Amino acid sequence: MKKDVIFLYIIALACIVFALVEGISLILMNGKTSTVIGTIVNIKTAVSGSKNNSKWAIMRYNVDEKTYTSCNRIQVPMSSVVGSQIQVCYCIDQPTKLYSGSFTKLVIAFIVAVICVVIGYIKQRGA
Repeated sequence: MKKDVIFLYIIALACIVFALVEGISLILMNGKTSTVIGTIVNIKTAVSGSKNNSKWAIMRYNVDEKTYTSCNRIQVPMSSVVGSQIQVCYCIDQPTKLYSGSFTKLVIAFIVAVICVVIGYIKQRGA
């Protein structure tokens, strides 16, 4: 088996593992989270000066008339600034903990895995 085929299968395996972890997380957190509009109070960029970058924010939001500041950061759009408001998902039992699980991430990881397996199979058969 060629190295490029092995690489594709490794990528597929990593995507499947990620999708499984994300799926288990979604199942375990089902009914244990809620959403609210929050305000960004602090932003950090993953790599300063990099073209391919991401922003991670600490949020402040109200739950049952009490204000919370998140203890963890969530990824926010690159256009976000301190003071921007976005919808956040928090754990009902621990309102300071934000939850970032996503069914979309699960589906994308699964699609990438299938594409890698198909391409790997085609390359392997053509070799």
